[in-house]
Amino acid sequence: MCIPEPLPKPFHEPLRIPFQRTLVIADIHAPFHDKSFLVQLLNKHHGEYDQIVVAGDVFDFAQISRYPRDWNVPRLETELAMAGEVLLALAKTAPVYICNGNHDERMAVKLDAALTLQRLIYAALGNKQPRYQITVSEYDYIEIGETFVVGHLSQSHKQPGKLAATIAKQRQQHVLVGHDHLLGVVQNDQWLGASIGCIADPQKFWYSERRLNTYAPMQQGYALLRAEDEFEVFNRFSEPVFRRYRYLGKMYNSWKG
Repeated sequence: MCIPEPLPKPFHEPLRIPFQRTLVIADIHAPFHDKSFLVQLLNKHHGEYDQIVVAGDVFDFAQISRYPRDWNVPRLETELAMAGEVLLALAKTAPVYICNGNHDERMAVKLDAALTLQRLIYAALGNKQPRYQITVSEYDYIEIGETFVVGHLSQSHKQPGKLAATIAKQRQQHVLVGHDHLLGVVQNDQWLGASIGCIADPQKFWYSERRLNTYAPMQQGYALLRAEDEFEVFNRFSEPVFRRYRYLGKMYNSWKG
């Protein structure tokens, strides 16, 4: 019987990286990033992390958005160039790992064609070489060590951390997410789900500002994974609002927000 071989699997396995001290940021939305906030947190935590994980939405791609563009949106080339400069700045401090976000996919959706995040990152960097390596995953999550998953949600919930906690229970790992632009931590059994806020400037999102809506106010923030099973979540002032830590052999959760 002449049965043809099936096509190979069209994608790689999810990205899994060894645990190291990790700075986790999400939703940069270049060129609508908050430069002063990003500089502030990089300076504050200088020497406290060994790698950076970006949980999706490096780009905004406002020009090809489905929302009305009756305002001065930047050119695509400008968006790509500014995103590249942000990534180069991050990669001056540590290796950078990036997973996919819904705004990152806007270009492929607009073209109705296959276009990887890897290609977009290449285009953003141009011919400039980062100091440390930048690694891209086409998945919307990255596994870090045995106890952490960092990713970009495909939906939102009014309670920050709620969806992440549901995923955390399923996976039996702590899950830290972007996409909802909110700050919050929810525990599900011994596992935690955290919404870590955004790096973007909330005042620059025209689609949410121009209409009456029930969106919760966007919140800036980020997280720092300090050890396996230990992490902190910070607000826009780089103040810790949540801390999971080990003391005398026992684990504790401390909410400060």
